[in-house]
Amino acid sequence: MKLKRILFFAGLFFSIMTVFSQNKGSVLYKVVSNNKKINSYKSKKLEAFFKATASFELLFKEDKSIYKLKPNFDKNGERKKINFFEIVGGGDGVFYSEKGKVIESVNKYDELFLIEYPHIEWDITQEKKKIGNYICYKAISKDKTVAWFTPQVPLNLGPNKYNGLPGLILEVEIGKISIRALKINFKKLQDIDIQKPTKGKKITEKEYLSKLKKIAKEIGF
Repeated sequence: MKLKRILFFAGLFFSIMTVFSQNKGSVLYKVVSNNKKINSYKSKKLEAFFKATASFELLFKEDKSIYKLKPNFDKNGERKKINFFEIVGGGDGVFYSEKGKVIESVNKYDELFLIEYPHIEWDITQEKKKIGNYICYKAISKDKTVAWFTPQVPLNLGPNKYNGLPGLILEVEIGKISIRALKINFKKLQDIDIQKPTKGKKITEKEYLSKLKKIAKEIGF
């Protein structure tokens, strides 16, 4: 991230923050395919697969947030089987963010983990686009993940493990899949209770992925 860009967005961030009075609310995200070629296939199986929906909600209060799945239910009120888009969006994990640090609480193979994610280094570009009513700027991480953030909402929060930009992240492009904000609610929500998860085995993201590979190998995958 070049110095001039850092200074520009830092100045913009703090100038907007001084007049930004809403310090709690929610963001509704939807996980979608952004591959038009795949979406144009007429295969019934593929059509059903890409019509699957996945929604997540980010609840924020000051510099803390919780991001989690809004599960799908069938007509009988039973939880539907988790689909691909839900897995990409974060699955059943609960992502807690505070001052740029992200911890995910997740239960895998009957073991509860607290995954600590490293800080993401972003390269902010001058490319911009409009998402809803917000002007968003493009940022790229070292692993080529693309995030679109808006300084109009001066919260360094975002979906899943993604944050640390001078504005709320409204869209994340992960390969051919996007996590995209549909609605931001700044109404006074009285029931926002953001608690830091404390139960589970503390583990780094790298250690967690290594452990999953080992377990998958042991059970024959």
